[in-house]
Amino acid sequence: MKLDKALYRQVYESYKEWNEAKLRERVREAHTMTPAEAWRRYVDLWEFGMKFARPKSKAQQARDFEEWADYFRKMEKLEVWRQAHGKKT
Repeated sequence: MKLDKALYRQVYESYKEWNEAKLRERVREAHTMTPAEAWRRYVDLWEFGMKFARPKSKAQQARDFEEWADYFRKMEKLEVWRQAHGKKT
């Protein structure tokens, strides 16, 4: 079966126009979304992406854990400092 190039181009252009229209609609309606709706959309997108992500290796998991542990150690130090020095503006 031979592909109809003209029909393919027409469908592709229609698809591009549809995508652009959906993007414009999302931009127009972004300010009307509640923070909870925006968060739900973000979580849905993240979950969708994670379905296609390759699983992390044990080494990558260990590196990620160490990065988070380092971050929390720094935040604990910052909180101790903040409590000792107070908030100055």
